[in-house]
Amino acid sequence: MKRISIAAAAAVIATTAFAQDNNNAQDWAGAYLGAKSGYNFGAIGSPETSNEIEVNGAAFALFAGYNFATSDKLVLGLETSLGYNLSKKTEGTVGAHYSQFKRLFDVEAKARLGYAVDRFLPFASAGFGLSQQSFETSDVASSVKDKKTLVFFTAGAGLDYQVTNKVTLRGEYDYRHYGETKFKTTGDDTKVKGHDHRVTFGASYSF
Repeated sequence: MKRISIAAAAAVIATTAFAQDNNNAQDWAGAYLGAKSGYNFGAIGSPETSNEIEVNGAAFALFAGYNFATSDKLVLGLETSLGYNLSKKTEGTVGAHYSQFKRLFDVEAKARLGYAVDRFLPFASAGFGLSQQSFETSDVASSVKDKKTLVFFTAGAGLDYQVTNKVTLRGEYDYRHYGETKFKTTGDDTKVKGHDHRVTFGASYSF
């Protein structure tokens, strides 16, 4: 019975010590590397109308960053990521009147501002990036596939949870607004604008 009591007391002390160790911004400082995946709830449309078409799909990314402790509680971070998207919208039939829009690779750089609360780090973020997108059209006589690289701006919020001193879990929401562009088609060129609501979950390792 004494052994059980001693073991229980040791567990409580260890848990309390861990929580105390992670009660300030300094414990979040340093470099980290991670991966995340999730889903894009997006849309595209013409800049000249309010009509939009849904463009949804899975998203995957590798990310790396560095956190700075600016006070006892505040954490300022810089982060970059490389991602690939499966978002697309297809209409029509191949060989007839057909169109397919895709979001493909993207790179992103953003700043994060967080507030350390024990093992938790709620944060807000904002930044910009580049997104590769394609638009393919075809009719009975011809087909055209055009690729563009668009600038986008992003803003969001999330929550980091420190499982250990090295391993952190993350849940995150980001809004992306893509710049207007023009794609070549089998007919007249098409102007496109778009945005995404992105939800992702991931993990990182701190160095």
